[in-house]
Amino acid sequence: MTYSSSLLIMLPDATSFRITKMIYDVSRLLEQTIGVSCRCEIEGHLVDIDESNPGITRLAGTVRFTRTVEGILARGEVHLVMTRRCCRCLESFEDRIEFSFEEEFVPSADVETGASLPIEEEHDEDLVIGPEGALDLREILRQYTVMASSAPAVGDPDCKGLCPICGVNLNEESCDCERSFIDPRMAVLGQLLEEEKT
Repeated sequence: MTYSSSLLIMLPDATSFRITKMIYDVSRLLEQTIGVSCRCEIEGHLVDIDESNPGITRLAGTVRFTRTVEGILARGEVHLVMTRRCCRCLESFEDRIEFSFEEEFVPSADVETGASLPIEEEHDEDLVIGPEGALDLREILRQYTVMASSAPAVGDPDCKGLCPICGVNLNEESCDCERSFIDPRMAVLGQLLEEEKT
């Protein structure tokens, strides 16, 4: 069974000037039977992701919440644009990041009685649903964003990178450095081969 997203009421984000779509009231979904799901939009922002992305970085996507035995399974896709550094020339460029995520959240209170539920000590606190049914995706999406953006990136497939000797950006200017490299361990072998030719 699938419910419309109107079943999930968006909660105001106290740290923002607007209503965020990254905190969800899943209390009504917790009252449903296992397998009931709801698809919602993700639209919000992360703050100060890293030194290259200070301030607000907006993101968007979709998430499906599904009632499970333990709580709520959140599975979704997100995209955002970040400033990254090319691993060849170290210049900054805008890069579109896309990733999928899947995490299970557990309730901290019984939906019928309001009584507190035991949470295992090793359980990630970012995966705990608040007493009022608030499921917060912000920190989870931050962690996934950092992981998705940690892989080396190239700003342009044709990037020539930096000269390993003088460090000049070869996309902008050329240099006269001799960049051919011979492994010292192979130099003796090369010399022997040259002697054999003579």
